[in-house]
Amino acid sequence: MPLDRTPPASPALCDVVSETENITENVSPLRQHSSEPDMSSLVNLVSVTERKKRKRDGDHNLSLVIQDMFAAFSKNQEGNFAQLRAVIEGLNEQNAELKKSIERMSGKYDEFLIQIKNLEQQKNEDKKTITHLEDRIDYLERKSRSTGLEIKNVPKLENETKERLCNVVKNLGKVLNLDVNSNSIKDIYRTNPKKDKLHKPIIVEFNTVLLKDKILQNIKTFNKSKKKEEKLNTSHLQFNQPVNPIFVTETLTTRTQKLFYLARTFQKSHGFTYCWTSHGVIYLRKDENSPQIRINTEADINRLKSSI
Repeated sequence: MPLDRTPPASPALCDVVSETENITENVSPLRQHSSEPDMSSLVNLVSVTERKKRKRDGDHNLSLVIQDMFAAFSKNQEGNFAQLRAVIEGLNEQNAELKKSIERMSGKYDEFLIQIKNLEQQKNEDKKTITHLEDRIDYLERKSRSTGLEIKNVPKLENETKERLCNVVKNLGKVLNLDVNSNSIKDIYRTNPKKDKLHKPIIVEFNTVLLKDKILQNIKTFNKSKKKEEKLNTSHLQFNQPVNPIFVTETLTTRTQKLFYLARTFQKSHGFTYCWTSHGVIYLRKDENSPQIRINTEADINRLKSSI
């Protein structure tokens, strides 16, 4: 079954009741009566004791302060955003200018690459032309010296003249069993190199290539049949000074002389037996049974080094 329950009294009512009880306790017994209390007075008492809440002025001021703070913050943020927007716009402009500059530089770079490529092609063509001209000049110089011989280690004569030098060449012809006379000699003179100042080489130019080749061939034959100390020397040319070997070679161009020096250095360091020149061309041979190798440039010597 449902229970009839009364709701709990309000705190204000409880306070009134307790005050009423206190009042009744303090009332003298003469005033006590058993009749019911006056409810209207009780209600008035409750209404008198109930307090009404008032809004504080501090809360209102705090709200205004917060509003002002938010307004100031919002205004500050708007200023910051405006500055940021201006900075971004400036960066965009700078990026656009930078992009244009990069495009211009890229175009210039492509132009430079094309120019460099053209210069490289021109350089290669010029190099080929220079090499061709050098070869041509060397060929012409070699042709102009085709009748010349270089005689080394001949002591200098007193009051040396072309005639006395011609006599030296005539004596050389007698040793080689060749008829060499003044009419066979076109020109003769002694060079002035920086090294070997004591015995400067003698350059002699004959009238024919045949005579020059015959002299070289007879010198090889003469030396081949003799011992080392009996090979062609100053005593064969009627010099009374200490005996020195005489070397006779072709007159070479400056380019060929350098190449001949490199070839002889290679010959000594790599065990080749022969290294000689013929008509201004350099040859190498490992031994008597090996084929002769023609040396035209330094690249030929480098290829030989790499192949060994």
